[in-house]
Amino acid sequence: MGKLSKKINEAKNVNLNDQEIEDMIDKVKEEIESAKDNIEPMIRKMKEKISHFACDFELAVENERRENEKKEEEQEMVLDLTNNKDILDKRRKDLQDIHVTASNIKHMTDQMALDVNKQGEQLNEIENKVIEVEDNAKKAKKEISDADKMSRGNKKRVIFFVVIIALALIGTGALGFGVYKLAA
Repeated sequence: MGKLSKKINEAKNVNLNDQEIEDMIDKVKEEIESAKDNIEPMIRKMKEKISHFACDFELAVENERRENEKKEEEQEMVLDLTNNKDILDKRRKDLQDIHVTASNIKHMTDQMALDVNKQGEQLNEIENKVIEVEDNAKKAKKEISDADKMSRGNKKRVIFFVVIIALALIGTGALGFGVYKLAA
């Protein structure tokens, strides 16, 4: 986004001809397309990884749940036989730790999905800014063209009035010279 802002500021601060403006617009478009080409595959890969990770995570959680159920059944049998409270407490703690780990992993996958969406939004914002810059450049081009036409029209009017004034002065001078000759 820094390059784009820099180019926009350069375009605002420099008098450019139409071809230079068009060249700058084309260059910015190429850079955006290049960025799209680089970001979109990364986003697809990240989505695929997240999807695979989520599937693997669900399988792991299900397997862990089954193992925990088996362990709990075994624990209950052992507790029933030996009435050992320490083993039960340890297993509960292990289950809580697994639950916390699973929650953390889910949070991480949710955060990764948010990051992917943010990147997509940023890409859309960049594209909108480029379109806006292009529209502004076209408007500026038209305004420069209109100003140039007005300037030419004003020059023609000034020359016309100078010629009229010069003719009037010449006519006045000739009349004064004629009166002067008659008086002499």
